[in-house]
Amino acid sequence: IYSINFEYEKLNNIKLSSLNKKLIEFNSEIFLMHLKDVIRSQGQPFNGIFQVAFSVLFQKSRNEGNIINLNGDGLNELFLGDPKYFSLKNQKTTESDHIKNLKNLNIFNKSIIERNPYISKENILLQFPDDLTIERRLSLADLFNLKIPEKLRFYDHLSMNHSCELRLPFLDHRLLKFASNLPRDFLIDSNNSFGKLIIRDLVHKYNKNKSFSEEINFKKLEKDFLLNELKNLLRNTLSNKRFFDRGIVNPIEFKEHINNIHPQNIRNCNYLWRLLSYEWWCQQFID
Repeated sequence: IYSINFEYEKLNNIKLSSLNKKLIEFNSEIFLMHLKDVIRSQGQPFNGIFQVAFSVLFQKSRNEGNIINLNGDGLNELFLGDPKYFSLKNQKTTESDHIKNLKNLNIFNKSIIERNPYISKENILLQFPDDLTIERRLSLADLFNLKIPEKLRFYDHLSMNHSCELRLPFLDHRLLKFASNLPRDFLIDSNNSFGKLIIRDLVHKYNKNKSFSEEINFKKLEKDFLLNELKNLLRNTLSNKRFFDRGIVNPIEFKEHINNIHPQNIRNCNYLWRLLSYEWWCQQFID
């Protein structure tokens, strides 16, 4: 488990829990120490600012003699743990308000916005049987097309970079078959407040205080980390001629946008991290 050097209620709960754990500090200095090595090992830009923390985790684990590591990916997808699988407001598969807002800001080069080579989520969902519920089809889309393949590639390259082996017990095909045949009431509570209900019930036997707690909101953590601790680095990297010459953004509009951005008036900063990741990749592999 890694911790972050600013206060956050859920992380403090982990520190206070009775789990057998070892906390690893992760801050902006450690982030920058590992960043270039992570980009080099990936050979491409990557999604998720806190993915860099796994480099710290694998390094510490290997230094302590642990060659094999276990990863919990797949648990949310199999047992419908992510709120987007059962929250009614997220069951629409059309373009999100966040993407629409980005287009309306006019910060991106028009040719970038118009050129969209990706298969839409709607078309991905059509691959799965119509008799499946919307939440199950969304979870399978993440499992086979969207979230998990991207993460597996990332972790595979990163673990090998530290001479570790990574295993994923929750992606066993037998567990997928089992979870897919469970009634909805075994997975989602009647108020649509919690997913992976059967897993929470099992954990409740060993940790009654934490089994039904909300999951950590990493989007909020990423936003705070990027727009506070890395604020100057963000602006310096994405407000210079070298970045503007890439042709991704409209320089005048983007510079004004990034200079006026504030954590309180933005919900999702993932687009900023993607631009940062892309720029650092360009600097290491192209320039």
